[in-house]
Amino acid sequence: MSFSTGWWSDFFSGFIADAQRRMFPAAVTAADVKLAAALVGCEPPAKLLDVPCGTGRIAVELAALGYDVTGVDLTAEYLADARAAAEARGVKLALRESDMRDLPWRDTFDAAICMGNSFSYFDPAGNAEFVAAAFRVLRPGGVLVLQTNFAAESILPSLRGRSFFEMGEMTFLHDPVYCPRRGVIETEYTILAEGRKERRKAVYHVYLVRELVALLEAAGFVDVQTIGATADEPFRMGCPTLHLRAKKP
Repeated sequence: MSFSTGWWSDFFSGFIADAQRRMFPAAVTAADVKLAAALVGCEPPAKLLDVPCGTGRIAVELAALGYDVTGVDLTAEYLADARAAAEARGVKLALRESDMRDLPWRDTFDAAICMGNSFSYFDPAGNAEFVAAAFRVLRPGGVLVLQTNFAAESILPSLRGRSFFEMGEMTFLHDPVYCPRRGVIETEYTILAEGRKERRKAVYHVYLVRELVALLEAAGFVDVQTIGATADEPFRMGCPTLHLRAKKP
């Protein structure tokens, strides 16, 4: 199966890759792992899919809890990080290099997670392809946990213009612009480090929460729950992040 490429295909490289590695300190990862384990609703050694898994920061720690974890990511550099992290942690982690829509399994996993704000990279058809692929890989009764910061009710009330922050010796510039007619946020990233400058552009599709629920239901999911930043927090207007939990019948 082949997929069209877009901005994401070569975005995660160079300074961007280094910046991503620095964005999630150990305390944040520990909280994400605890939340993921609570939301999947199954105990080790259940089979979990982490897609996309990035550097494996969540997948490795879930494997350390005893889960049977498979990670999928398009970026070979991140998968190398994940392999090294798994080896250092002394855990087994299966990894596959592919587009997050290219999931060859069927009725295999007890749960799948898509965390780290990794949804909405594609156009609506591409995002629907991912949700459909996630549905196929789950066993009956399996659960999908999908996290995003790009629900309209999350991001639009607090969307700021150009801003910057420091990460060690790096300066990270962030310039998001919302395009109402297209329903997307176009973001220019500039990173300054080592006397050099790198620029990247990303485009994220923005959904209303009800549109995300409908997207999951159209793929066949049921019992779709909308959850805020913690497992016991219902999603409300202005919540900075949305977790969707949905079940395959």
